Amino acid sequence: MKGTVKQIKTKQLDNGGTLYSVNIDGTWYSTFDEKAAEIDGKQIEYSYKTVEKNGKEFKNLTEFEIVQNNSTTSSNGSQSNGKSDCWINAVAITKSGLEGGIIKDMAEARQEFMNTYIFLCHVWQGNKEKAKQYTQKDIVEDFVENAEEVSTEDVPF
Repeated sequence: MKGTVKQIKTKQLDNGGTLYSVNIDGTWYSTFDEKAAEIDGKQIEYSYKTVEKNGKEFKNLTEFEIVQNNSTTSSNGSQSNGKSDCWINAVAITKSGLEGGIIKDMAEARQEFMNTYIFLCHVWQGNKEKAKQYTQKDIVEDFVENAEEVSTEDVPF
C-alpha cells in the first residue's frame, strides 16, 4: 500500500524502547522501528498486520519505505529523473570497467551493469539496506585498489 505520513507520535516504554504511532492518510498504525521517526510528511509504501489485544484492534506496520517521485528537483531548480540518472551513471561505470579491462566480456558487462543500476536506484531512493545487498567486499576492494589509477577527468558526473 502507499500513503502519506501525516503525523507521528512517540511513547517511551518502561523497557527503554519507543513505540511510534504513525498516521498514514488518516489511519493510525504502530511500530517499534526507529526509522519511523524519519518518515513524517513523506510518501511511503507499507504493509501492516492487524492484531487484536484486550478486545481492541491494532494495525502494526510490518514494513515501510519512503517512495520517491519519478521526478525530483535538484538544488539548482532543474528537473531530473532519478532512474534516468541511475541508468546513465550505470552505463558510464560499466563502460569504464570494460575500457579499463576490469570487466572482461559482454556477459560480465551486462551483469555488472544491472547490479550497478539496481544499486544506484536503491541509493537514490534511500534504501540503504537494499543497496548493501548489491555491494560485495571484492568489488569495494577492487574499486579502492584501482581508484588511484583514475583521474577526476574520467568521472562522468
